[in-house]
Amino acid sequence: MNAIPILTLKVTLRHTLPPIWRRLTVPGDITLVCFDPVIQAVMGWTNSTPHYFEDGQGTCYSTETVFAAARNGRKTTLWAILNKVGKRMTYHFGFEEDWEHDVRLEAVVESPKRPNYAECLGGKRRCPPDGCGGPLGFRDLLEVIASRRRSKPLGGFRGWIEGRFD
Repeated sequence: MNAIPILTLKVTLRHTLPPIWRRLTVPGDITLVCFDPVIQAVMGWTNSTPHYFEDGQGTCYSTETVFAAARNGRKTTLWAILNKVGKRMTYHFGFEEDWEHDVRLEAVVESPKRPNYAECLGGKRRCPPDGCGGPLGFRDLLEVIASRRRSKPLGGFRGWIEGRFD
């Protein structure tokens, strides 16, 4: 029986300061079509817009029909792209907003048994809400919330804006 590589990944949402990120473990043989809902869940997205993956050489992978030139994400595994510590790929989510996520392989351990789940090990800051206008719209939203914070209590937004990872 062959050992299964278990990947420790860091997923960082680009163009946000301070960074919004998650660290997770997944089986290396997970296909990109199965990895997509993992990213959606750990980042807090609602899977409401098209997405695709891009490796370090500019090759795109997707299951969306709008990406005719993309390779099939149903047949490509994470290990086929991220097979060496330090390798990266990009996860693009949302056409209008163009959220970009840096996915970096931090560690690999071999396991004789394949886990049937991914695990989020931690992270920092909550993800922006869907439909807020991408990185620039998110900055504007944070400014509006911050200005209101100075003038009146935030209520339910306080934990979100302060970046607690609950």
